[in-house]
Amino acid sequence: MTVTVRRVREEDAAATIELLSPIIASRAYSIMTELIPYQDQLDFIRSVRNEGVGNVAVDETGEIVGFQTVGGYFSETPALAHIGDIGTFVRLGYHRAGIGGMLMEKTIPEAVAKGFLKVMALIRADNPAALGFYRRHGFETIGTARRHARIDDRFIDEVMAERMLVG
Repeated sequence: MTVTVRRVREEDAAATIELLSPIIASRAYSIMTELIPYQDQLDFIRSVRNEGVGNVAVDETGEIVGFQTVGGYFSETPALAHIGDIGTFVRLGYHRAGIGGMLMEKTIPEAVAKGFLKVMALIRADNPAALGFYRRHGFETIGTARRHARIDDRFIDEVMAERMLVG
């Protein structure tokens, strides 16, 4: 499989929803529980293109097989404007094919160019593959938010991880 990584575009809104919907429905990889309305996804893409970083991994057929973003962690608080919140999603059935790593290789330098000095991730504690992915890409665990998310009357712990990008 040949995969290329490029900046997310507004016209990718429907395809990124199509990628995210089975992930959300699985209740296993993300704390998102509601399907994303088209306009919300379009607004999100516009936001990350303007204020953060958004990339997609595309296979040789043009199908989006991965999606990664860095947005402002608390962008309304100037003291925290240098921190980005990173999210990585790979199409179900394509895990462990190096797609996340390809996205990370493009996204991190772009985040630095946008002025982010650190990125943070909240990772489901019951998702060892995601925990390993972020660890392999230089993220360090800084704590665990116990019973942080509630999904279908089940509490999920989330691991907080960070990666310093500059100094």
